[in-house]
Amino acid sequence: MARVAQQKWAEAEDDLRTAIERGEDHVPVYSGRGMARVAQQKWVGAEDDYTKAIERGLDDAGVYFSRGLVRAQREKWAGAEDDLSKAIERGRDDARCTSRGA
Repeated sequence: MARVAQQKWAEAEDDLRTAIERGEDHVPVYSGRGMARVAQQKWVGAEDDYTKAIERGLDDAGVYFSRGLVRAQREKWAGAEDDLSKAIERGRDDARCTSRGA
């Protein structure tokens, strides 16, 4: 997570992959790797990581907002709309969550 904080995205992704391979199966590992992958425009992997974070109990506006933006990048419009709606329901108040700001 230190490499995420330093914005060393490729190194962060590698470290977090190694952590997962060694049995770490926690929300911060997946959400951190998702952030690292977004920064590198690795949309498929980022979506998978945010989904895993949600499956492991992360239920906040930020994770749905992030996955929604990734899904929009992938032109998965229905999923993006659903995630951005969930982000708004959980308190996200951001122009990018609306059709006018997208």
